[in-house]
Amino acid sequence: MDKAINFRMVQPRNKLANVVQALWSVTVSSDADRDVNHWLQGDGGCGIIFNLKGAIQLNQKRLSLDCFLQPISDQAHKILLPPGSVIAGIRFHPAISYGLFQKHVSHPSALNTADALLLPLNILHRQLSLQHSHSGRILCLFKWLKSSFDVDDLRPKPLAQAIDNIHQQLSVSGLKDDIPVSQRQLERHFQKWLGMSAKNYQRIVRTRNALSDFRSNPNTQLIELAQNHGFTDQAHMTREFKAIAKITPGQYRKKLAQDREFA
Repeated sequence: MDKAINFRMVQPRNKLANVVQALWSVTVSSDADRDVNHWLQGDGGCGIIFNLKGAIQLNQKRLSLDCFLQPISDQAHKILLPPGSVIAGIRFHPAISYGLFQKHVSHPSALNTADALLLPLNILHRQLSLQHSHSGRILCLFKWLKSSFDVDDLRPKPLAQAIDNIHQQLSVSGLKDDIPVSQRQLERHFQKWLGMSAKNYQRIVRTRNALSDFRSNPNTQLIELAQNHGFTDQAHMTREFKAIAKITPGQYRKKLAQDREFA
């Protein structure tokens, strides 16, 4: 990651861990001599971004000082942060944001007056803007989540089970054997709650897992990486990396080497 960025992320425990992947806070040094570009990995989930300072851009869309829903992340997204930027946010597990907002968005979108969470999120935005540290912002987010909604009933249980199974690297065709709904019903759940098919979500998870493995073991042979994560062959893995992560395995290896060199 660019040295101009100061980043803090916390992964909740207990019940919140069932719905929230991470609470995070980012600042960019006001002394930075350029805007910072960063790729956000696709994970099939979405979240809320609180823009607290700076004219940031997500997928070339400029975000005002407000709170925004993110679109479902089915591929990597580019975020641009000018010097002095301050942002924070909540990253939900897949399908959770639909349980909260009952809608999907196709681009970063501010809430409107019909959204029940508009006022609470505006209040949270003001509280976050008064904080001067990562820990203060993350604590604000944590307290809001704990007090604002019931974390036990935000997505159908068959869907949650199917998502867990995919993370355990079960095949999509085998999901119906373990889940008490038909394959057709399960596909409807995926389309309604995640905005994509089960097969497409599995592609995202496979690619994300391969990226994580590659990051931990950058000297792994590409053909071995492809075999370990269920790709048909190395060429298949390269196509999926380009489509979902917006980078080839070779380019990612070079990036990892550069990150280690300047760490």
